[in-house]
Amino acid sequence: MLNKHIISKYEHTVQTILILVGIYSIIPFLLIAQYNYPSADDYGIAVKYSEYPLNYIFKDTYLKWSGRYFAILISALDPLNNKDYDLYKVVPVILIIAFVITLFFALTEFAKHYLTLKQRLAFTSLLVYLYLSATPSSSEAFYWFPSACIYHLSNILCLFLLIQLNRLQKSVTNTAKFFHLLFAALSAILIIGSNEISMFISLFTILLYSVHSFKKKRNIQWFVILISIVLTASVFSVFAPGNFQRLQFVQLFTQSTLWTITGAAGITFFYIFQWLVLILISTIVYIGFLGIPIANKCHSVGNSFQFKRMVLLFMGLIVFLQLFTLWFAGGSNLGRIENVVYFLFLIGYFFCLQLYLNQLSSERISNISSNRFLIAIGVVAFIISAFDLNNNITTAYIDLISGKAKRYNEELIERDTLVSNCKTDTCFVPALINVPKTIFFTDIKASNEDDLDLWINQDYSAFMHRNYILSLSPRPSIKTNIETIKEMGKSIRGNILK
Repeated sequence: MLNKHIISKYEHTVQTILILVGIYSIIPFLLIAQYNYPSADDYGIAVKYSEYPLNYIFKDTYLKWSGRYFAILISALDPLNNKDYDLYKVVPVILIIAFVITLFFALTEFAKHYLTLKQRLAFTSLLVYLYLSATPSSSEAFYWFPSACIYHLSNILCLFLLIQLNRLQKSVTNTAKFFHLLFAALSAILIIGSNEISMFISLFTILLYSVHSFKKKRNIQWFVILISIVLTASVFSVFAPGNFQRLQFVQLFTQSTLWTITGAAGITFFYIFQWLVLILISTIVYIGFLGIPIANKCHSVGNSFQFKRMVLLFMGLIVFLQLFTLWFAGGSNLGRIENVVYFLFLIGYFFCLQLYLNQLSSERISNISSNRFLIAIGVVAFIISAFDLNNNITTAYIDLISGKAKRYNEELIERDTLVSNCKTDTCFVPALINVPKTIFFTDIKASNEDDLDLWINQDYSAFMHRNYILSLSPRPSIKTNIETIKEMGKSIRGNILK
């Protein structure tokens, strides 16, 4: 049997493996940022912010398009506004590093009494690996500024909000309570003004902490103040005249309640099924080397009600977010939205898993930890999964090693030069050949592509001060990793035979 002594023998090795996998996961996403390039809305934002003052843009957008007040303000920081292409490449690096650091501090806030420093680093690495490996759209998560600064930054702020809520609940002195309230309110205000999905997540989190505070009769008045602030910010954002103007655009799913419900259920099932194998493998590793050490120090034997309630609450929130997305966005922009939902799913899953472990008896925990064969299989499967050919991490490495990302960057630089030297009313440019999935979002279209009057072309044309810019042909489909590897093999073989 695999008793505590034997687990202790292996745990440092497994923790080291988790940390190494985390580092392995981050490296390609940091390196590939050097080939990042603006796209789509970047150009429209740059044109708008160069022609109008910020106060006019804020008022016009709030009244005619969106109540996302923080998104309006942070768009003014888009590096393309100043044609700073180098800074555009640096921003993803900052966002990725900030995400990892904030995640570590958030885990430390909740697990510092139960896990060692190395265990917390291993847990952070596990979550970073899971997020980077399977997030629905890495380009919209980190590299495309209009999405990253609104959605991914909100994930970081939500982690910061969690830390402040936990500290506010435990604070004793009024000075500490004031500052934690201040930081919690500021982070919540920024989240609410970024996007509606993160707004609901932050409200859900604040409500949970507030209910717990009321039950414990601890710092109630401070949470009442916080609730008042976030509800005011939410009303200001949600009931912006621009939101109602935008809703006048007819979307596919808004025409049918049945389609909305069916679509939400289908999308939720699809993504959870897609994440299932990876999550199950990670669960075995987590239980054996992180979950059980916490459960041994944090027992709540027999208290299964909290676990069941939290599972229902988290699943209800995820389904609600999918319904909201399909109803108000018509199923569009799912990549960046599903990134946020996936991160919520990860946090919620491991939180509920730990609640389940905490309410088990010592005997049942011992029975689970004694299953040597299952734990060994889980560790091996986890290592193998890190090198899965089709996950985001492998894709990022292939985009780098194949030179696809570098050539993509060169093609776009060459395109800008070609357009700058164009003397005709309509400039035609070659379609992109090299498209790295990791950092690519979208591109200008050809004349025969019906894409909402080719708005991307219009924005790019305005930014480049040209009448109109069109691609000579539709962009080829993105090559799979297998296809890219085969091309690499042919290229290497060709160079050897020369």
